[in-house]
Amino acid sequence: MHPLLKILTKLFAGKKHILSIRPAPWIGLFLCCLLFSLGCPEKKPPTESDPGDVPVIDNDPDPDPGTPVTGFIHNLGVTFAAWDRGTDQAGDFTFVDAERKVFREFGDPLTNSSSQLPCFEYHLPREVSIRAITNGVIERAGPHPSGADYEIAMVCSDDKKWEIIYSHLLNLRVAAGDTVRAGDVLGNPGVWTPALGRFEISVNKIKTVTSYCPFCYFDEATTLVYQAKVAQHISEIEAFLGNTA
Repeated sequence: MHPLLKILTKLFAGKKHILSIRPAPWIGLFLCCLLFSLGCPEKKPPTESDPGDVPVIDNDPDPDPGTPVTGFIHNLGVTFAAWDRGTDQAGDFTFVDAERKVFREFGDPLTNSSSQLPCFEYHLPREVSIRAITNGVIERAGPHPSGADYEIAMVCSDDKKWEIIYSHLLNLRVAAGDTVRAGDVLGNPGVWTPALGRFEISVNKIKTVTSYCPFCYFDEATTLVYQAKVAQHISEIEAFLGNTA
């Protein structure tokens, strides 16, 4: 199987669409982008009180009949860029030996649990600016339930059925009631290790409190660009870990 197909198969763990063909190398990137658009699973996020809850998975990005689907997500909150082998920087990320993944994809298995990750999770230098991925209004901004850092909930102004949760932030730049645009700075990564901070982005349908893969609702004009950036990132950190083993 083409290496990029293996990468994107992991990105959509639990989905029913499986490609078993062996493509020619020149269409590898095209198929990577196509895989993201074949359908997106949804998950009931695990809670602090019940972290082992098995998520509900469905390949229908919007299960409500007659409900319009809009591309309201415009970025991934941070910069993805090619790996610089001299500095081990990759956009806003720093590749380090101690971190198997500095970007954890939606659906990644949770440690010591049968559940899967219901969000995108990032491990980044603490000084990185976390940016809004949609236009919206801040519904709440305050301490995370863990008590170690902060959380922001934002209702999407382009489609008010959706709520974006930014978990594990420090140095908040916004407050409840603020209106923000995609790209506005929200804060910095929260508590993780001495070297890196962590934050998470969840895309939730308010009515059902169900989490969806962010790529299901990405702006069509930039979807393929960001899908390719994520595929490149995952390929390069695997190469980094192989080079330093």
